Amino acid sequence: MRTFTVMLADDEKTLLMGMLQGVPWNDFGFNLVAVADNGQDALELIKEIHPDLLISDIRMPFMDGLELARILRENLVNIKIVLLSGFDDFNYAKKALRYEVSDYLLKPVDLEEFTGLLKRMHDEIENEIETRLSRERQLKLYNDNLPAIQKNMLERLFQINNEDAVIEKSQLEDVGIILPGAFVQVIYAEIPEDSSNSLNTMSVTEIIRDMLNNAGKVYMLKNGAGWLYFICLEKSDDVQLVLKALEEAAVSAKKLFGYAFSCGAGIPVDDIVLAKESYQQAKKAISYNKLQKDDSVTYYNDVLMNDDLHVKEYVDKNYRDPDISIDSICQELHISASHFSKIFKRQTGTSFSIYLAQKRITEAEHLLLTTDLKSREIGELVGYQEPNYFSYVFKKQKNLSPAIFRKQMRNSNA
Repeated sequence: MRTFTVMLADDEKTLLMGMLQGVPWNDFGFNLVAVADNGQDALELIKEIHPDLLISDIRMPFMDGLELARILRENLVNIKIVLLSGFDDFNYAKKALRYEVSDYLLKPVDLEEFTGLLKRMHDEIENEIETRLSRERQLKLYNDNLPAIQKNMLERLFQINNEDAVIEKSQLEDVGIILPGAFVQVIYAEIPEDSSNSLNTMSVTEIIRDMLNNAGKVYMLKNGAGWLYFICLEKSDDVQLVLKALEEAAVSAKKLFGYAFSCGAGIPVDDIVLAKESYQQAKKAISYNKLQKDDSVTYYNDVLMNDDLHVKEYVDKNYRDPDISIDSICQELHISASHFSKIFKRQTGTSFSIYLAQKRITEAEHLLLTTDLKSREIGELVGYQEPNYFSYVFKKQKNLSPAIFRKQMRNSNA
């Protein structure tokens, strides 16, 4: 029996301790890897450890379980979600379905019901893996690859030079290659051959295609030692969704097969004639990627901006923005999240979330000691719209609430 990872999120300490100590997780094929008492911390932990299953209360401080589920789905995180609620609310159940929640249980949940849930979730994850690894399915995928006429047309598209006749969009449509978006982007991936089972390579190519399908229509074909993915996007900003899909595919491949693939992504173009440029950029990006031991995915802009990226300076100027996030910064700078995180850690020695909290709390300390502004007002000035969350983060860093910190510091300086 495979062992999968599970994370708990609930602000009821009694219930959390009961699940921690009273549930025989290993007996049902799960390893409990993390707990959180609010949705915001849960989100940060999920980004870091990539658990297979999340069991979360709906009502939690700072971010509820439904909002957490929504964000995870929007970011294409491959995780099973189970929500717990003390309220039999039909609206909760409807939203849970919208966010592809696997199960929805009412509190209190007894041990028999809970262990039954764990068995169902383990079977569900196990069956999905077995389906993906099925030899028959892999052979079918191989045999059902692009028809020869479509493959030849796409290969011609990438071989065009300035002297050649231009392939029109209508010519592609004539052979069944439909391009529904206004932009196209080319991804090039090199996947290690598995000597014990060569069809595992097909499974990895399918993982990549499945994830990319969340961003747009995808065509895939073999290209030399690698695989080309030709993706149609509604707008150029969808590139961030593509990059998230590739990062999540890398996590899934690592979990299933224990190895990573190398992947380069070109810049989206708004003319089919320019697809070759995106292809060449993808090839250059993957060459850069091979020099970076910790990277699976490299966006061409990451290569262009590697030496000129002052991400710490950007955060120092914009930390007061309550909406600042890795996603918003990458959208603004046109780089990938993985590249941003790597450069940011190199420049600061820590992660974005830790640095941002420290920066905000340091400024909050200054304002608490030099002004008579209320804690709520100070929280808003440093980027926290939710007063309770500001107090939570401040106390987590300083072991004192903002009010007590101000009082003690002023008394000591009196």
